[in-house]
Amino acid sequence: MSVTRADAAAWRPACDEYFDRFADGIWDEFCQLQLILPREKAEANPARGELVVGHAGVDGIHFCCRAGMEGIFAWYGIEGEHVLVAPDLATLVARWRDGSLTL
Repeated sequence: MSVTRADAAAWRPACDEYFDRFADGIWDEFCQLQLILPREKAEANPARGELVVGHAGVDGIHFCCRAGMEGIFAWYGIEGEHVLVAPDLATLVARWRDGSLTL
């Protein structure tokens, strides 16, 4: 089920950038990975208070906005924890592309 901007109100303001600039998603050709998910594939996970907007392609790590929090977080499923990885999606994408994002 597609997540709308109205559905994602709990994740504002972090999710606003997603809907404004990244709702079509970002495909990483080199990694063959849908880094940022298109809107129709974004997933709300209220149990963990997250809106999943992307994937790292390794170890079940996904990128998300968290309810009531600023920034973009990585969810480390193996450890069961969220870690702030970027202040916004544009920075996450830039760090991914230049290789400076450490997961």
